[in-house]
Amino acid sequence: MSHRYFQAAIPPFYHSTDENKRSNMLFLAGILLSSAPSLAYDNGAPNSRLPAMGWSSWVALSPVGQHPIFDYCDTASIEAAADAFISLGFYEHGYRHFHLDDCWANVDRNATGFLQGELDHFTGRGMPDVVDYVHSKNLTFGLYTCAGTHTCVGGRPGSKDHWDQDAAVFAEWGVDWVKMDNCNTNGMGKPEDYCTVKISEFQIVSPDNILTYISLSL
Repeated sequence: MSHRYFQAAIPPFYHSTDENKRSNMLFLAGILLSSAPSLAYDNGAPNSRLPAMGWSSWVALSPVGQHPIFDYCDTASIEAAADAFISLGFYEHGYRHFHLDDCWANVDRNATGFLQGELDHFTGRGMPDVVDYVHSKNLTFGLYTCAGTHTCVGGRPGSKDHWDQDAAVFAEWGVDWVKMDNCNTNGMGKPEDYCTVKISEFQIVSPDNILTYISLSL
């Protein structure tokens, strides 16, 4: 995280002459212009210093050519959505984020306890191929997980008791952004407490280029 703070002595508006007011306003304008870019969050993740403008897949995907299906995504629909993101002009208007919500994870972790993409929905290498495809469009790739045992809607594996493993696999896949909410967190205390602690652990065990977002939806 990179923070720089700008501090300056501001001349008081003690005198009411137009010239003094004009001088003081110009001075203040100079401060604002010089300090505007000086405070920013920058952990190296793509576009982390820009507003998170983009698209999320929540109830938006389906087998190509069909009406959107709740809690669904696969290789073809994700690639089609990434193509549409570019062809519809979102990128040229400043949108950079492409996020998958609760649709991608297989209901079971693999034999060694790591998350994996839904086995019958993702071709080739699975999630790494999807991430690579989105990156090929110069987009920031994000996905969803849950702080509890299972995700809110799909009943897919959550990150409870798997923080190190999930951070490692997200980094291996090249994920830039992680959205995490707090369903199925019985016994973990208040969200504002455990999310702060666990997200800190999540970022410590993952490379510096993962940017984490916390959603406190119940």
